[in-house]
Amino acid sequence: MPNFQAKKHKNNNWQKALILRGAIFIVLVLIFLLSRAVFSLYNKSTLASDNKEISADNLSELEVQKQDLEDRIERLSSERGQEEVIRKNFSMSKDGEKVFIVVDQEETEKGTTTKPIKQSGWNKFLEGFKNIFSF
Repeated sequence: MPNFQAKKHKNNNWQKALILRGAIFIVLVLIFLLSRAVFSLYNKSTLASDNKEISADNLSELEVQKQDLEDRIERLSSERGQEEVIRKNFSMSKDGEKVFIVVDQEETEKGTTTKPIKQSGWNKFLEGFKNIFSF
């Protein structure tokens, strides 16, 4: 009988070791899955934080643009502002007003000469080649 109990004791140790290894494996798998989930949440949190900063910048730009548009609307609501925009955009004048347009003289009219464009060796070669075969 003592031999039977010794074999039973050996089998019991084997079973305990197998169960312990299985439990360790399951715990490691759970740790791996949880760490993946935490890492994914961290990435999403970082992305959300970046998007929040971008949205805040966009909001401030839009608020500045809104203020500018409100100022323009306020300016256009007065008769003077409307007149200013019409004169600026459509080159119009009131009855009895004269409009003078100042035009700059071109440099060639001032007496300055234009410098000839330097051609590279390749361009000179192509021009010569074209001159040979031109009719």
